[in-house]
Amino acid sequence: MILKRLRPAYNPPSRYRIAGPLLTETYKETKEKMEKVLGKASGQVTLVSDGWLIPRGEAIINYVTVTRRWAIFLKISSHGQGSPHRRVYCRWACRDCRGVKSR
Repeated sequence: MILKRLRPAYNPPSRYRIAGPLLTETYKETKEKMEKVLGKASGQVTLVSDGWLIPRGEAIINYVTVTRRWAIFLKISSHGQGSPHRRVYCRWACRDCRGVKSR
């Protein structure tokens, strides 16, 4: 393994540790930071979405919240195969954003 050659004393975390406790901890920390940033945004927050097809034809929508100083990734959503019309993307976006609470 290349890591052992570069730094023999380094022992990388297993994929189970990364997918379990490390991911959970990082998610919680990131969510707390995001809530602080949005709490200081003075009500000036914009939801931005971008839709595209990946090479295998799957429709993807990416959601980002933007304030004057920050852009925060919220969610990526997969919607199966096909190249839908713009109104279909809008319908998916509305469905994806249900449950997002405003203050």
